[in-house]
Amino acid sequence: MDFSFTEEQEMWRKTMQDFTEKEAGREYTRMCDLQAKYPQELWDAGVKQGFLGLLIPQEYGGMGADATMFTIFVECLAKYSYEMASVFHVPMFSATNVVDFGTKEQQEKYLPRFIRGEQRFSISMTEPEAGSDAASIITSAVLQDDHFLVNGQKQFSTGGHLPGNIMVMSVKTDRNAAPPRNGISVILVPNNLPGVECNVLPLIARRAVGTCSVFLSDVKVPREN
Repeated sequence: MDFSFTEEQEMWRKTMQDFTEKEAGREYTRMCDLQAKYPQELWDAGVKQGFLGLLIPQEYGGMGADATMFTIFVECLAKYSYEMASVFHVPMFSATNVVDFGTKEQQEKYLPRFIRGEQRFSISMTEPEAGSDAASIITSAVLQDDHFLVNGQKQFSTGGHLPGNIMVMSVKTDRNAAPPRNGISVILVPNNLPGVECNVLPLIARRAVGTCSVFLSDVKVPREN
């Protein structure tokens, strides 16, 4: 089996190598880490190039690229630090949940905005007492008329605190489900809703993008989310 890159993949790798040296070079990466500064300039440059649409279907304005192209993208950006890759990798991976499992209305509403850089996505699954054992989460979402009432806490939500971010959050909607995993749903929680509090955690590494604890107290999330 031939694992060599195609001509298109080689061209893409060269494009990303050049972009990384220009926008996410060694000294810029060092500065962002030492100052715990979000790489906004890198984000803006990537948005301008249309990179956020890499994994988004063409019908929503994306490129519809495959996993190999995405891997090349992440590998090149991570040359000096994975943190530079996570500027895009985390929201892009999170957005694929909307692509694969979102409703048509959610896809039409959120994906074009994401490609334009008007909003971000992040994953919120881990909790203080539930890491890899996702079935043990206790953050709840209770349906009340036209909204869900969300209560609980999430931990290590990378980028969850950033402006315009929507957390792709796992929640318990049925505490009595058997097995417990059948009672888990995913809900889209904008981080600017009343009752959402994001506290950035002090870290010894990967400080540029940042990760946070998320506290949710009677957060009203629209039913359509």
